[in-house]
Amino acid sequence: MYEAARKRQNIIVLTLVLALAVLLFLGYNLIVAYADGSMIGVAGIFIALTGICYVAIRAVVRHTEAVMIHSMVAAGKVALARVERVTPLRDVRDFCLAKHHLFTFDLTVFTDAGEELACTVVEDIVEGVDRPAPGTFFYVTYDGDPEHTGIVPTINIYVSPQLKERVRAYEERWHPRYLEVLRSNGLIFRPFGKN
Repeated sequence: MYEAARKRQNIIVLTLVLALAVLLFLGYNLIVAYADGSMIGVAGIFIALTGICYVAIRAVVRHTEAVMIHSMVAAGKVALARVERVTPLRDVRDFCLAKHHLFTFDLTVFTDAGEELACTVVEDIVEGVDRPAPGTFFYVTYDGDPEHTGIVPTINIYVSPQLKERVRAYEERWHPRYLEVLRSNGLIFRPFGKN
């Protein structure tokens, strides 16, 4: 899901930058035409539009993946996953130059049809947080496309009453030892009941 979210972010950010360029061009031409070329007006418009664009880009970077996961959970496209292995991948920076720590998760995904599928996903983990231990479980988005498989924060499962029966069926069949998953500038994993 991380890579799919980055592709979507690239498209949105490119659109925002092009819109900023058009607005700066129009703003400059309007000031030159009606304010006798006032440099204070030009600088003011440039600063205001650039600030608005930066805030919009920052919001896109922080929320794109969460929105994609929420829409898949709302559509009922989830499956249970067991952690097999977690390995560090690399550190990257986003458009706002914030550092992200990427890890690969080797998972076994259990579908509604009773299939067990091996799957590898890339996710961002908050620095200094413990990695999930092998044999622990959480929910992932699953629609058959490995690129759209992402780890679902626990709160998304709690607030989705349409998943209640599916979660019970998973629990009866596999008796999972869950991890609590939180999203805050990356993923945080912790055992239930630990603060």
